[in-house]
Amino acid sequence: MRIVHLEIAGQVQGIGFRNFMREHAMRLGIAGWVRNLSSGNVECTAAGPHEAVELFLAELRQGPPGAVVKQIINLAAPANPELPQPFTILK
Repeated sequence: MRIVHLEIAGQVQGIGFRNFMREHAMRLGIAGWVRNLSSGNVECTAAGPHEAVELFLAELRQGPPGAVVKQIINLAAPANPELPQPFTILK
């Protein structure tokens, strides 16, 4: 099991980025959540099998049409997070 806590910077709001993340997370069986930040970035915590999380990260680097992912920042992941399943968009 791999857990990541990320902040995705770039053109990632107003283009369906959170829905894109939810769809891919659900397809890969990843638990977690995503939300917009007031900075214009997106934050998420995701957990799943190592290979599934690696595929998820690769998809995040591309993003949906219209996205420009400039940076994915690894934040300190919580040790034993209670993550929603299926992957959820937080308001």
